[in-house]
Amino acid sequence: MVRFFVIYFILISIGMSMLELPVLDDYYRNFGELLAILIGGLIHLFDSNVIVNKAVLTQLNTGFALEITRECLAVETTLLFGAAVFAWHATWQQKLLWLLPSILLLQIINIIRLITLLYIGKWLPNNFDLIHENLWPLIFALLILILFVYWLVFLEDCKLKILKE
Repeated sequence: MVRFFVIYFILISIGMSMLELPVLDDYYRNFGELLAILIGGLIHLFDSNVIVNKAVLTQLNTGFALEITRECLAVETTLLFGAAVFAWHATWQQKLLWLLPSILLLQIINIIRLITLLYIGKWLPNNFDLIHENLWPLIFALLILILFVYWLVFLEDCKLKILKE
């Protein structure tokens, strides 16, 4: 277990440092704009009062705007989860087979988060900061914990099945 925490800490330290590299700024901006376009398209299925301008979603009837910045991309959350998966003792195939769908799930949840924040800003503007800064980070922390624990249970089940055969 000590090995896991040492490797996890090293991976997080390297990863978080790399996330701050200026060469990634264009990636963050482009990814934010892509997310805004995707979210705008999803929202237009049921609400035409939202416009997209680069990485900004704006409610036309209230003027509330939500800018998708680097911190809104769930990159740190993905890094924390990925570091835990890579630090655990499992095969590379097991790690990758779990990591890829999990990252997709984290991004889907992030899109849901951004849509809810847009409407919370519209309907409950006094609660926006509380939900944005406290509730959603807690939900993401619980989600990566659940994903990781579920993966550990899955790995243990695989080991037991192999031993029984």
